[in-house]
Amino acid sequence: MQDFAEKYFGGFPYKHQQLNDFTYENGTYIPTGWGWGEEPWHSLTKLTRTTENDKTLYTATWNSFDFNSFRTEDMNSNTKHVKTLMDDAVYAGMDEEQIVKQLMIEGKTENLASGGTMVAEFEAVDTGSEIYFVLYSVDKTYS
Repeated sequence: MQDFAEKYFGGFPYKHQQLNDFTYENGTYIPTGWGWGEEPWHSLTKLTRTTENDKTLYTATWNSFDFNSFRTEDMNSNTKHVKTLMDDAVYAGMDEEQIVKQLMIEGKTENLASGGTMVAEFEAVDTGSEIYFVLYSVDKTYS
């Protein structure tokens, strides 16, 4: 996340901090997720910047990944994949949620079935004393 921030929003002072949907640990923002079987987890796959009518617009694209309960017999393919990783030495000692967080951080989502994509177009406005975002559109596609 810091690489994206510096690339697209660099040049202003910032302080790392906890966010509603991310924790900040050891220099890394970690998505908190929203619970199993409820809302999907999202992984940022693309961020582009364009200039239009003296405005700098950003388009962010996320893949969505659904996980159902880890405690039921009819787990979906994503849940089953995470369960198999619990036996992998790389993920030793991690619970299911920690494994999902690690997969998202490392971008290792190729073995997960995407539940769709979300694309948001927004503008970052710098007033000199603060930066705020103006959201222009959000498009969700379910697969």
